[in-house]
Amino acid sequence: MGIGDFIKKRRQELGLARWALFKASEVSTAYIKLIEEGKNTPKPDVLRRLAKPLNVSYIELMIIAGYVDPSDVLRASKIELEQKYKDLAMRISEITPPSKRAAILEIIEKLLEL
Repeated sequence: MGIGDFIKKRRQELGLARWALFKASEVSTAYIKLIEEGKNTPKPDVLRRLAKPLNVSYIELMIIAGYVDPSDVLRASKIELEQKYKDLAMRISEITPPSKRAAILEIIEKLLEL
């Protein structure tokens, strides 16, 4: 099963219309349709946005889409964790005063090095 078939099946299992998936993921309905029809392979960032509303892991979508070899789940887990840290860093940048932002972002960078 390809990524488009998987996304369509999962969306239907959850009873989500494309517009509902769009609202939850900010991936346009037109693009979702292209993915589901197998006319477009979503980039990792799009898969990340689709994972939560489809109630599947980002890693699983990355494997199905062919970006990550199933035997390399550790690498996939690291990719997912890095993306979560990047999302966190972006949110922190938006809500933290500039005087504290650099120190917090430095801590996040060090965590990414682990």
